[in-house]
Amino acid sequence: MDDLLTERLVLHPMSIAEAEQLLTGEPDGVVRWATGYPTGGDLVAARRFLGVCARMGDIQPFGTYEIRCRDDGSAIGGLGFHEPPDRNGRVTIGFGLTRAARGRGYASEALRALVLFAREHGVTRVDGDADRGNLASRHVMAAAGMSLIAEDERLAYFSIAWPDVPAPRTPAASSGPHQAPLKGTGKAPQLVAMEPPLLNLRSGSASVVVNGKISSSGPQGVAAEILRRYDVDLTRAQRGRGWTNATWLTDELAIRVAPKPQQSDLLREARLVRLLPPEVGCPTIVEAGVLHGHEWVLTRRLAGENLEEIWPSLDHTARAEAIEQMWERARHIHGVDVVAAAPHTRSRSPFFPGSVQEARATLDRLIVANELTTAQARGLSEALDRFWAALPGVPKALNHGDLCTPNTLWHSGRVIALLDFEFAVIAPIAIDLNEVVKTAFGPGDPAERAPLQDVVHRIAAASLDAAGGPDVLIGYSIMLEMWLLENELAAEAPNATERAASAAMLTAFATGDGGYFAPLLDDIL
Repeated sequence: MDDLLTERLVLHPMSIAEAEQLLTGEPDGVVRWATGYPTGGDLVAARRFLGVCARMGDIQPFGTYEIRCRDDGSAIGGLGFHEPPDRNGRVTIGFGLTRAARGRGYASEALRALVLFAREHGVTRVDGDADRGNLASRHVMAAAGMSLIAEDERLAYFSIAWPDVPAPRTPAASSGPHQAPLKGTGKAPQLVAMEPPLLNLRSGSASVVVNGKISSSGPQGVAAEILRRYDVDLTRAQRGRGWTNATWLTDELAIRVAPKPQQSDLLREARLVRLLPPEVGCPTIVEAGVLHGHEWVLTRRLAGENLEEIWPSLDHTARAEAIEQMWERARHIHGVDVVAAAPHTRSRSPFFPGSVQEARATLDRLIVANELTTAQARGLSEALDRFWAALPGVPKALNHGDLCTPNTLWHSGRVIALLDFEFAVIAPIAIDLNEVVKTAFGPGDPAERAPLQDVVHRIAAASLDAAGGPDVLIGYSIMLEMWLLENELAAEAPNATERAASAAMLTAFATGDGGYFAPLLDDIL
């Protein structure tokens, strides 16, 4: 299709080949990339676009667009639709610019053009969201004609609707209900109920309920319908923690619902959990299924508290015991039969590059973002070369894949369960071991880290050989910190502490002497 033109910009609909090229981190020689392009957000959008195209075919014109300056043709950012319109004609948008391009009205100009394009092509409603404190993004959506329709403790939700516009006839509209991250039940502006984009929730909160009513579709509606089977009113349920799934807790039950239709992680995870030994502590699965296209899993609720939430209240002895108990339960995961588990795990973890080329492209982007010097990237690349060389000879096991305090349940002074296995993967146990080592030997207050080092030393000394040795442990740690740093760079409201910690880890590893892990590894070896 043709480019969309504004007074100062060209909105270029990306092809599948162009999105794949963007992920390599190298321009194709045709379009000039401005400094800082692509941002982490551009890369996330390209991956999402390719994933949707793999499922639906080429989705343009309802895909990702590259924002270019008309005067010199340089690419300065991106915007676009998360997916094609659903059967009701609704879409969700996202946008972003390089730092140097911000503050000039480019984002508002681009979004106004995209919203107009959407209406002209039969879209009945455009949704978007921004962090409550992100005044710039809120201004962009308001300037494009979108209205603030709801807020929660973290996000502000914007929408613009044309109820009289016929819904477009698209493959997505005829293939089943599409549910974008932001959902509603009424035709705006007469909104009856609105659910927040659940992918962004990291902490517990009450559900967003407007006029006392709950959306009849989407994750909230699915949860309400399932809980009604057990005579439970969702409006009295507690909103649980969740990053990638929506979670609600009742006195006796817990329900998790996939945020979008056709996502297959929850049922796959439920099949995997049934293979885990009781020592892992997973709650009993009551039911699992698909409703309105959304996968869901209902479990018995375990009495306990999220370890991350109560961590500040624990003394050093309790924290050390918690780390040791987490690892003991993780060892039972590592002992699960790999052949039986493999069909129910991810083929690869999203936290780690799948090839040397992907890893190098990430390092190049961090150089462009001024997070690494060329010399530091070279040092990290050399460490990763040692990782790739050692990897083929390392035994593989089932890893939790996201072993951390938020995925751990604590009750009566001890760890009682490990939770959330959607990132479980067959790989060297160094993936899980790295998370434990980092708690004691990563950046942070030495007074908080030092009391954990004895127990982590014992764990690492007993597990390092099976994990593949120091090169494999360090390699996984480097790649995870690269992923974390890019995510922070792409965030609308980055966490300065987490960004600084990842940058410090990478800078230290670049020296080639083991970085923050050196005291541990030198002592063990």
